[in-house]
Amino acid sequence: MTVQSRATGGSTGVRRPARFGPRGRAVTEASRAAVAVALGDTPPQRDLLIEQLHALQELHGCLREGHLVALAEALRVAPVE
Repeated sequence: MTVQSRATGGSTGVRRPARFGPRGRAVTEASRAAVAVALGDTPPQRDLLIEQLHALQELHGCLREGHLVALAEALRVAPVE
């Protein structure tokens, strides 16, 4: 990469088409159902995240990616949080 391409961002001036759908990982119905079963009557509150993660791990033996994304959706937070 040359200095000139770094300054311009390497852009060729061509725009990409608009994205028609969500960015990131998609949540499956199976993951949503697994999270709902693991949480039971626990309300979806951000301050209960550790307890909810423990419940998921206890039920499934590990924290699967789909379950983490579904839990983030239920809590209305970004999966990276």
